[in-house]
Amino acid sequence: MLWFYPCMSGETPTVFEVEKSVAIPQRWSATGDGCLQIVLSLETGEGMPREGLAFRGKARADLPNANVLLQLEYPQDGRTDRAIDRIEWRPIQGYHKNVPKGPCGHLHKTFVYGSHRHLFSCNWLTDQRRLLTNNLPIAEALSPDPATFSDLLALTSKCFRINGLAEYVPNPWAEGPEGDLFL
Repeated sequence: MLWFYPCMSGETPTVFEVEKSVAIPQRWSATGDGCLQIVLSLETGEGMPREGLAFRGKARADLPNANVLLQLEYPQDGRTDRAIDRIEWRPIQGYHKNVPKGPCGHLHKTFVYGSHRHLFSCNWLTDQRRLLTNNLPIAEALSPDPATFSDLLALTSKCFRINGLAEYVPNPWAEGPEGDLFL
């Protein structure tokens, strides 16, 4: 059964639509399950971090340039890590099955193979001011599929409206000053 999360303070569409920038730089860190993660607090122009607004990146340390998750988060229904838009680059599962609910009817009951984006607009129920649950269940293929991690960051920066994202998210598999994995 599909449930719905209410919008926190009715701000979710506004927070998604405005330009954002990184408020506090961070580094990739090991999560203990073979993955690397980076979480960046974001601001929306006030010059201070917006409470709960964050960018999260997650990747497997042993799979360079595959199985990368990048998402924009904003608190919903008491959860601080609630994704409102997500990109999955070269997932090892290989596909995503869309549910038959919500906007973007052309995507209902379809399979999306390879890299894809769980668009805010396809998971937001405007009339109910809510996101579909089940972790953004509607996605569409990334076309073209970014060829490199740098290309992925450029696309993500544009999609999530985060200025200069690539300056704050180094390649997690690079050694030395270009990345964080072995520092």
